[in-house]
Amino acid sequence: MRGELPDSLKRRIARFHLIDNTRGEPEMWDDADIRKLDLRLDHGKLTGTVQLENKSGDRGYHAELLGFVESDKGRVVRLDMVAKGLYWGDCAFTRGAPKGKFPLAVAFSLASGDQEADRVPPQGSKGWLPGYIQ
Repeated sequence: MRGELPDSLKRRIARFHLIDNTRGEPEMWDDADIRKLDLRLDHGKLTGTVQLENKSGDRGYHAELLGFVESDKGRVVRLDMVAKGLYWGDCAFTRGAPKGKFPLAVAFSLASGDQEADRVPPQGSKGWLPGYIQ
């Protein structure tokens, strides 16, 4: 499979899903926090890099992305991806981040729809955060 990923999808992944929520609900990234975003799909393989950093530079995430996508009759039937890199900083509601840069991986997998948890919308899609669906 060879395809283009819409810019809006790439930005949604970066802003709303590449967050350190290990200590609670962190702030989502602002659009201006995306310093570099390169995510490509080639024959079912997703590869890329992302560099996120807030304006003051006290919070950020630089990561490599690798994943796989399969489709059948125009429907996505597999999506597995991991972002792995170095994160730093904390947020107003997620204090206590390790000092300096620390390793963080974020995994993605296509929900089957069979579990109740599959129906819980992503935090970033809530109405008070503009820009999730564009």
